[in-house]
Amino acid sequence: MYVESTLDHYLALAESAALSAVSCLQNGAVVTAANVAAARALVDRFETLCTRIVVPFADSPVIRDDGYRNISDWLAFNTHARPSEGEQRIAHGEVFAKLSGWSDAVDAGTIGVSHVSVIANALTKARLPFLVRDAEMMLVWAQTLSLSNFRRAVALWVSHCDDALGDPTAENEHEEARRVQLSPTSGGMWILNGLLDALGGEALSKALEAAMPKPCEGDNRTPAQRRHDALIDIAHESLANEGR
Repeated sequence: MYVESTLDHYLALAESAALSAVSCLQNGAVVTAANVAAARALVDRFETLCTRIVVPFADSPVIRDDGYRNISDWLAFNTHARPSEGEQRIAHGEVFAKLSGWSDAVDAGTIGVSHVSVIANALTKARLPFLVRDAEMMLVWAQTLSLSNFRRAVALWVSHCDDALGDPTAENEHEEARRVQLSPTSGGMWILNGLLDALGGEALSKALEAAMPKPCEGDNRTPAQRRHDALIDIAHESLANEGR
């Protein structure tokens, strides 16, 4: 019997397989280390698949016709996505489009989506030529370093790029200077103070921007107050996802 091979068909097969795996667990299946590794690799593969689906849909007139400003708003309302997910999907899609081999590496399980996020946060128009030049080297870093060491390596790479680009602030951005201090006050408030490195600052700036929709009518918060609320939303989201 002929079965039409459409995207709907394959997604339905994937959903069916996931439900069957859940049923298997509910029936007492013994979980092995290989099962855990395979399930975690599938998460990254499906994250990449979702990006490949979301990126072309982001330009669909359906989004505007339905009254949404962008793909982030559409995803947040129509799915269980966090407010920043649409922007993250577009950023990951940019990495896959500009750097050959990165989406294939996720598919092969040699790197994770977290590595792609690090590169997406480092990607700017000015740094793009350097990133294309060094893409193969950075892929090796992602495949051989721990995630934390990979972040440090990319942060150092960003600093060198900005030096080469003549960024006047680059020479002041030393790894030893990075810090975040959070202290409670006697009045119940908290004082936040810090200095972020180039990559960390860009990542936080993008995250805050993605978590700050344009103020609606009646929203009288100052920009600083809106950034505060966005940062708290990001913190709550991280705590909510901690056990996932």
